[in-house]
Amino acid sequence: MILSTRSFVQKPRWQTLTSNEQQSLNGQVDGGFALKWASPVAIVTTVLMVFGADVVRAALAQTTGKAYSPVCFSFGWVGYALSCWLDVFGDGRLLPPPDHQIKVFNLTSGYHRTNRNWVIGRIARDHELWIRSREPLNDNAIRIAVYEAETNSNGSTSFSWNSLHTSGVCVMILQMIIAAIPTVLTRGQEWGVLVVTGAGTILAMIMGCLPQWTAEKLPPKQTSTNNYALTAGNGSRDIMIIKGGGRCLNLEHLATVDSPWNRRLWARFDSPSSSRRSKLIMGIPGGFVFTIVWVVVQVALWLCLLVFLADLRDRNWYLLLNAAIGFVHNSSLATLKQDPRHRNLPLTLLDAISTRKTMDGLMDLEITHPDCGAETLAHEYFPGKWRDEEYEWWNTAGDRSKTRYDQQRFKESAKRLCPRSMIPRYDLHTVAEPDIKGKTPMIATGGNSRSQHRADGGASDGNTGEPTQFTSHPRPGADSSIERHANEELDDRSDTTSQSIGASENSSRPGTPYSFATPDTGLETAKFTASLSLRPDWD
Repeated sequence: MILSTRSFVQKPRWQTLTSNEQQSLNGQVDGGFALKWASPVAIVTTVLMVFGADVVRAALAQTTGKAYSPVCFSFGWVGYALSCWLDVFGDGRLLPPPDHQIKVFNLTSGYHRTNRNWVIGRIARDHELWIRSREPLNDNAIRIAVYEAETNSNGSTSFSWNSLHTSGVCVMILQMIIAAIPTVLTRGQEWGVLVVTGAGTILAMIMGCLPQWTAEKLPPKQTSTNNYALTAGNGSRDIMIIKGGGRCLNLEHLATVDSPWNRRLWARFDSPSSSRRSKLIMGIPGGFVFTIVWVVVQVALWLCLLVFLADLRDRNWYLLLNAAIGFVHNSSLATLKQDPRHRNLPLTLLDAISTRKTMDGLMDLEITHPDCGAETLAHEYFPGKWRDEEYEWWNTAGDRSKTRYDQQRFKESAKRLCPRSMIPRYDLHTVAEPDIKGKTPMIATGGNSRSQHRADGGASDGNTGEPTQFTSHPRPGADSSIERHANEELDDRSDTTSQSIGASENSSRPGTPYSFATPDTGLETAKFTASLSLRPDWD
């Protein structure tokens, strides 16, 4: 007997449902989606686990160093805790890798190192963002900013308070108010959101006050007398030079800071008045042992919070809102540019050099600041074979105004600006502290709305006629013949009879570049930066 196969094939269940059963099933599906949107436990848990770990890490790197850190409860904390576990048991560092790749040049010794410290990378990045608005690069090939380190009022293991800490307090208070709304609305019945927000805030604050953050962000030696240059090297258009003067962080050491597994990193926490040294526990520095213990504990506590979060059924949108507010705040902390004084490196801007050719700028740096090792940077930017006139210039020990290179540049001064070797006198602004013996004034230009430049190159107050803090000094190696030579060349190129070089009145306000030019022709012969408003405000 032949059986039909149709009798053995069963229809799918959904094809045999009655109309009432299909309506009931559709209602259950719709109800499930509605329940998930009403109580987004899965959404909050997933986002807390995966999203935003890098933001939390960068925000902590930016703001830690005090007993309180403004980094708030937000998305990404669980993911950061798990990644921190791997980092601590790996190289041991809490700071992220630098996000701005540069080299650190010790201009005193001539050596350089590739930076591996996040803090130095941010100093260079923030400088470029700040100097861009103050001294636009335009069509110039290079921009060199020369700073001098000021006295750091903080200790060797502490940082200063700033507005970021205040903003963190405000955001934390706002989060706690939002978290308390479900508790108030339900008269104390729903307190899960308040518990999760409060516990997450406490865990975030404890992570931010670990002493290892300070150990990684500050070098052991913080009174360096060396001069440093921060630049990406060949091809970069920005150079940041810092004159130490006995008040600068040792950037060369900080660029390759020791591992937390090494006892040397914790030496700054030792008592200077005794022979007490950081304790070793099973061969590991005590401070690093504390970091390891807390990282393990925080991973366990964050996972416990996730388990607790799974039982929350109502009003979870308040928790999601709190985490979103914290994420926006932490993102702003992670990306905000910060004044270098908040990194224990207060700086004073002395000079800014911008030239159409890179070699011109490096030569002007050598003339104006001979202690800044411009030749070291010249070999970095021009590693190949130099031209004969360039070799001649760098090998000339005395007056360089008569070299072939500067003579040719002077002929093209309308485009390339006059070389500084042919400007025998210019304003100096000394920022050296009087208690530092043997300190030589730093060469930089300065001017304000009330100062008028005298014929001899000095400055006087526009109201009283008394000399201001600016003084005029001859450039080392310059004589009157150079000045006559420069003026004669200018007379040959114009009909003017003026023999002096004066400052442009239109650009004499503090903090802005101005040009030295012949009054009648307007021929730009040199470009400096006014330095009354010397302290950079990078915030």
